Amino acid sequence: MATPNFKKPSTSKYFCFGFNKFYESEDVRENGLSEDMIGEYDEVLTEMDYQDAITNVVCELKSKGWDAADGGDNNRYYYGAYIATKNIRVKYAGMDIEIRVNAKAVSGYYEAATFDFDIDEIEICTPQGEYVATYDFECIDESMIVKHNWLGNVGFSKIHAKRLCAKIQSSVEDAVEEMEKVFAEYCEQIMVCGGIFSNGEAIYYPADSLKGRLIS
Repeated sequence: MATPNFKKPSTSKYFCFGFNKFYESEDVRENGLSEDMIGEYDEVLTEMDYQDAITNVVCELKSKGWDAADGGDNNRYYYGAYIATKNIRVKYAGMDIEIRVNAKAVSGYYEAATFDFDIDEIEICTPQGEYVATYDFECIDESMIVKHNWLGNVGFSKIHAKRLCAKIQSSVEDAVEEMEKVFAEYCEQIMVCGGIFSNGEAIYYPADSLKGRLIS
């Protein structure tokens, strides 16, 4: 059974780079190579373009206050190598919340890669100075804030839950927007998924194509 080439991203679209490169007639002429090389896979250029895209993204993000990162997410089929990280700090009503956002390069199943991100750590400190826990970002909502009484008083937590939740979301959205602008600048192609077939294969379209715009 086939598998989609790209992992479904956390980003709004697929920011793709590192596509396979092949020798063209111009490359052969300029480098004195045999014409038999035309159309052959160019491993060196493919790797250079892949690394250049990552280097450019890291440099740009660092200029915006991000830090370089290493390691990865250990995904067996779509390995994500961390390339940059940013700690977002949210202060509200005595709460002190730190959220770590990781930019990463995720390998395609067959070829190329995508720029993506994940959130792997959330540190929460109550107004009383007590460490609460580390939560899955997607699970943070108003009910959780009230249930765990983050603000130290149930009534106070209920009053401020909506605003605190919105502040957390907007802070992360700002970081993601900043990140995606950089991804868009240095990726080779911004794509959308046109669908996944019953055999597991997926079809992708450029986001600026007619079909891509319709899907978006």
